[in-house]
Amino acid sequence: MQVPGESISPKKAKQECKALRDERPDLKPKLDLPKAVYFDQTAINAVMSVRGAVGVRIYLGVTEKKALNLMLVAVDAKGNDILPDEGTEPRSIRSAAKSAGDDDPIIVNHGQYCPPTCSDENYLNGGN
Repeated sequence: MQVPGESISPKKAKQECKALRDERPDLKPKLDLPKAVYFDQTAINAVMSVRGAVGVRIYLGVTEKKALNLMLVAVDAKGNDILPDEGTEPRSIRSAAKSAGDDDPIIVNHGQYCPPTCSDENYLNGGN
């Protein structure tokens, strides 16, 4: 079993990013598939601030507008998701990030898509 979070070589990362862009054009008409999605430190801290969190799991979803949506949730030491109750209203990631050891889990989504918000060109986003 692969260890979660192992590093990947730049060459392999470049190959895999390019493969998704080049080899899956069939997805483009059906789904707004970004090159990348950015989450800032506040968003990540909001997920990790929940009591018992040792990692993050990223779920993939599709919005009503057929855009890819990544959702970040905390994971405990047994590998289980730490989720809010289904009827819970979403709360501010700013307040969640400040509540280290909090018992109120949060699901974070709506990262910034690339494009339009991209890094300078590099080997992962289609530059060299």
